[in-house]
Amino acid sequence: MSYYTLHIFVPCCCALICMIRFSLSGAYHRAFAGVPCLFDKIIPKDLSPKTMRKLKENMWYSCWHSFTSCYGFYVLMHEQWFSLSRLRSDPVGMLFGDPDIHDRSVGLERYYLVEISFWCSCLAFIMIETIRKDFYQMLFHHIITISLMVGSFYLGYHRIGLTVIFLHNISDVPLYVAKTLGYLAEKFDWLKTPTDIAFANFAFGFLFSRLYVYPKCCVIPACTFAIEYKRPMRDCVLAIFLVLLQCLHLMWAKMIIKMIFKTIKHHGVLADGDIRSDDEGESTPASEKPIAHKRKVQ
Repeated sequence: MSYYTLHIFVPCCCALICMIRFSLSGAYHRAFAGVPCLFDKIIPKDLSPKTMRKLKENMWYSCWHSFTSCYGFYVLMHEQWFSLSRLRSDPVGMLFGDPDIHDRSVGLERYYLVEISFWCSCLAFIMIETIRKDFYQMLFHHIITISLMVGSFYLGYHRIGLTVIFLHNISDVPLYVAKTLGYLAEKFDWLKTPTDIAFANFAFGFLFSRLYVYPKCCVIPACTFAIEYKRPMRDCVLAIFLVLLQCLHLMWAKMIIKMIFKTIKHHGVLADGDIRSDDEGESTPASEKPIAHKRKVQ
C-alpha cells in the first residue's frame, strides 16, 4: 500500500467509523443531546438518561470489538508466518524474523489500517465523551496504541503488531458485553446472573491474556530481540512502548481484582454498580468541563 493511499485511507476510514458510531450510539455532548440514534429504538425507554447513555456507548464497543475480533482471527489464521506452536517455542523468530522484509498481505494491511482508524476515532471521541477518573490513562493508552501501530506498520513489525491487536480485542469483547448486560439488568432482573458470568469471563480473559500471554509472547520477545540481537534504537523504542502498555495493564488489573473482591462481597457485579464505576468521574459533559481549562487560573 502506497504512502498516499495510507494517508488517504486512514482519515477517511476514521471519519467513517465516527459517523457509524454517532449514528448508532450518538455522542455525549451538549450540542448533540437531542440528536436521536439507532440504539434509541431498541433499548428500554424507562432507564435514566445516564444509564441510557452508558448503555449505548457499551453496545457500540461490544459490536465493534466483536466484529474486529472475528476479522482479526480470520486475518491471523490466513497469514503464512503465523503458527501457535512456533509462537510458544520461538516467538522471537516468528514475530520478528527479518523486519526489513515487508511480507504484509493485502488483508493484513487493510485490517491494520482499519484498527489505526478506529483508535484515532477513539482519541477524538474521548475529548467530547464522558469524563472519567481514568481519562489520562485512556488518553495515554490511545496515544501509545496509535504510536505502536503506526510505528510497527512503517518499520515492518506488523507481525507482533497484529498479535498485540488481536490479544487486546478478544479480551475487550466480554468487558463491554458484561457492561451492556449490567445496564440492561437494572430493568431486567433475569440478566443479573448472565452479567456475573460475563464479568467472570472478562476478568479471567483479561488477566490471562494481558498478564501472561502478552508479556510472554510480545514484551519479552521484543526486549530479547532488541537487546540480544543488538538492534538499532528503533527496536528499543518498540520494546519500551510495549513495556509502557504492560504498565497500563497492571494498573487495570489492580482495578479488576478490586472489583472481583467487591463482587464476591456483595454477591454480584450489580451490587456495586458499573464494572468501571470506580473509574468514572462526574457525568458532566466534556463540553462543560474542557480539558484545556483544568489548570488553575493564575
